[in-house]
Amino acid sequence: MLSFTSLINVSKLNPFNYLFGRIFLGFWGAVVALIWLALFISYQISQMEGLTPADPYHINQLNNVRKQLNRNPQLSAVETIKKLQNKHKRRIFILKKQNSRQIILPNSLPEDIPMKKLMLLAIANSKQQIQLDKYILTGPVKIIETGEEYEIFIAYRVKSRNEFYKLLWRMPDWLKLVLAAIVTILPCWIIARNISVPISQLRNSSHALAQGHYNHRIDVIAKRHDELGDLARDFNYMAGKIENQFELHKRLLGDVSHELRTPLTRLELSLALAIKNPQDCDKQLNRIETEIHKLDEMIGNVLRLARLENEDMALDLTQINLAKTISSVIQAAEVEAEQKHIQLHKQLQSDITVNADIILLTTAIENIVRNAIKYSPAYGEVTTTLELKDGLIHINITDTGNGVGENEINKIFTPFYRVAKARERHSGGTGLGLAIAQKAIHRHQGQLSASNLTPKGLKVSIVLPHSLKG
Repeated sequence: MLSFTSLINVSKLNPFNYLFGRIFLGFWGAVVALIWLALFISYQISQMEGLTPADPYHINQLNNVRKQLNRNPQLSAVETIKKLQNKHKRRIFILKKQNSRQIILPNSLPEDIPMKKLMLLAIANSKQQIQLDKYILTGPVKIIETGEEYEIFIAYRVKSRNEFYKLLWRMPDWLKLVLAAIVTILPCWIIARNISVPISQLRNSSHALAQGHYNHRIDVIAKRHDELGDLARDFNYMAGKIENQFELHKRLLGDVSHELRTPLTRLELSLALAIKNPQDCDKQLNRIETEIHKLDEMIGNVLRLARLENEDMALDLTQINLAKTISSVIQAAEVEAEQKHIQLHKQLQSDITVNADIILLTTAIENIVRNAIKYSPAYGEVTTTLELKDGLIHINITDTGNGVGENEINKIFTPFYRVAKARERHSGGTGLGLAIAQKAIHRHQGQLSASNLTPKGLKVSIVLPHSLKG
């Protein structure tokens, strides 16, 4: 029994699943049909013009007549042939004296069997046949009876087609050309339509996409199993990518506009207060400085995320020791952890190296660690582990915070998304840290995921391939 994979492989061998195969076989078939028709008509005309060697079937029938004569020697040739005639109604058995025009059987030749054609067969050195309008005349078989020499012929009734072939053969050249055009117009029209209609639909779809209809898709052509079907599926894939990018950038622009409005409003308010109360200017300047730092951080993160969105941007790959890289990140985060009396733990396998972009990977791990510190309560714990398992590098960062709602666990990697609990705590983050981390890990062909811990806490897991593919 063939497997599904085998059936798929067999379908790839079908030439009709490819546009090239349809075009080639269609035109080739039309040419072959024309050549065959010409040869067939020529053969039919040649059959009418003269003698041809008898085919095996007719030779076998002539030999059967001789066998019947030998099988019943007590019967005369006339009696034997009459019995054969009664048995085979669609044949005419002709018995003629050799070297003579005298016909013994039947009493008279049919009008469609001229004597000159019979005599033409009689003088042949071997069994021959000639095609007439309504008969195929074949013979002779020579026999001797009571000292007399005879010849036996068989005439087979056939449908009258010769006049049609004669008409085709003798028609003017211009009429033959018209006939050839009529014969080939249908297959050529089908082939041309099979090519032009899908291309027109693809062109219309391209125009629709260019006009901003990013949700436009090609459904019918995409079901084909040829090059046009592949092109339609690629178009749908491209349209989907463009739609996703457009929605992403539209959402990003909206989020940036929304997020920038808050610090700008605070800046404007602080500036107004400073102008109104010059004696309290230092306090307002400090607030303005804080908001400017937030703006600078947000703009830097937006630019970093935009660069990561560009899949064509090359990575600066170097061989790094992950344990040393993670240790440096944890060491840099100790200042923030000490302010909340958070203990930082690490369990790192020291001999794991990876070919990676050290800046991107460090940024991703740093964002996750700082996020864990930010959302852990005072006197909490943040633990980072590193191990090599089943050929994959596993980095887990856990905290002792309140975790994330199950309906929000997959949204925390969305740019500018912040859960309700985070807003309640006024963390002041831009909501871009985990989004940048996810893009950085994705560029390293890895996976980033989050899960809640029991009884509380959040675990963010990074899985990286041990050897990065180019």
